[in-house]
Formats: sequence, C-alpha cells, structure tokens
Amino acid sequence: MVTTISQSFYESVQPKPTLHSIEELSVTGANGIEIPYIGYIKVSITFADITEQIFHVPFLVVSDTDFYLAVPMIVGTNVLHFLQALECEDIPPA
Repeated sequence: MVTTISQSFYESVQPKPTLHSIEELSVTGANGIEIPYIGYIKVSITFADITEQIFHVPFLVVSDTDFYLAVPMIVGTNVLHFLQALECEDIPPA
C-alpha cells in the first residue's frame, strides 16, 4: 500500500512540495477500484524518539473524494517498512 494525501491537503501545505507526474501508472485500491491520482511528491520523514535518520518517501497526491476529504492522508506500507527495517536495539523502550 502506498501513502496517499488528498489534493486539498497538498494545496494547504506551505511551502508546497514539487508535484511530479506519473505517466502510464494505474493505481488500484484493495477493493479493486482504480484510485485517481494527480501525481506524487517526495517527502522526507523521520520517526521521532526512534531514530534521527531521514527517509525519503514518495506520497501519491489523489483527487479529492468524499473519503479523501474526511481522511486526507493514509500512511502506507511504503513508510512503515522503514520502521520494520530498523534494528530492534535502535528502538528505545516505551
């Protein structure tokens, strides 16, 4: 699963990241329905209190729908796999 943000959420971000186009890519949801998208942005993220390492992840910018207006961002496995890759000793106790 890829991380998505709604077009409205993207438009509200300042400074606005560069929107890159994706040609000839069909994105389908778990339910088999095609997900309309505008493009993607490159996002640099860190996991506070876990690591200071910076991860660079693409986020798809998707067209506004009733769902995406209510849920403007979905964190996908393309972000979560970075956590899985960290060594257990890198993660501080709770």
